[in-house]
Amino acid sequence: MAIKLISVSEDYWGDDFPESMPALAQVLLGTGGQKEYNFTGKQRALCRAGMTVVFRYDGYLLGEGEVVDVRDDGWQMIYRPTRVYRPPVRGSNFFKAGASIYYEFTSAQLAKIRAGVEAESSDPYPKTGEKPGMTTHRIGQDAVRKSALSRYKNRCCLCGVDDPRLLVAGHIRGWARGEKQRGQPENVVLMCLLHDGMFGKGLMSLKPTTYQPEFAEKALPVRTLKLARKITRAFRGPTRSPPSDELLRWHRKHVFLGDE
Repeated sequence: MAIKLISVSEDYWGDDFPESMPALAQVLLGTGGQKEYNFTGKQRALCRAGMTVVFRYDGYLLGEGEVVDVRDDGWQMIYRPTRVYRPPVRGSNFFKAGASIYYEFTSAQLAKIRAGVEAESSDPYPKTGEKPGMTTHRIGQDAVRKSALSRYKNRCCLCGVDDPRLLVAGHIRGWARGEKQRGQPENVVLMCLLHDGMFGKGLMSLKPTTYQPEFAEKALPVRTLKLARKITRAFRGPTRSPPSDELLRWHRKHVFLGDE
């Protein structure tokens, strides 16, 4: 059985690239059915129907699919997701491909990868430790937080949580991808830890203009979805500088995992 490595490139995806590795795995492998993947020029002649493909990004393996067809022009692969690696595992632990996009590995290697995923997901005693490194501090973040707490009157915009220790001044367009919008109050929404976490991971969004909260139903377990709906109230607007419709549309296109 031939197994092909597909190295997903952020440069190739451009603005459509999901912000996080879990979101990328969800796009590539998370909802079943058949999916499409557009090759780069160097990859396009190397896959064929029946082949197993393993997706890799930033050194981590995200999961597997089975090639159903390759378009006649060779640029697009149709595949069926078969396995999501939770958590993703570092490929270099099982094979040495470097930056190669031609790499094919054996059934024995794939078996070791699967065993490694199983071990990481079930090991109750993960390895811990410390290592020296450099840290990056976000300049101006304190001022952004103080402004958000003031505008939203120290309360989550979607529930009643009013303890500042449990509130986050979250960015609609994330800090890393929205440099020009970092300090704009229209890009900052005050939420509790739960709502901010769901919003940042694309499990929830706000509709432009109405600010109606919407959940990514297919991406959430039933109990979590039920609980989230139970504690979520209608959006409570700030005293000034409400969320930008343009930025909310960006979030729904590039981060939100729900259906449009």
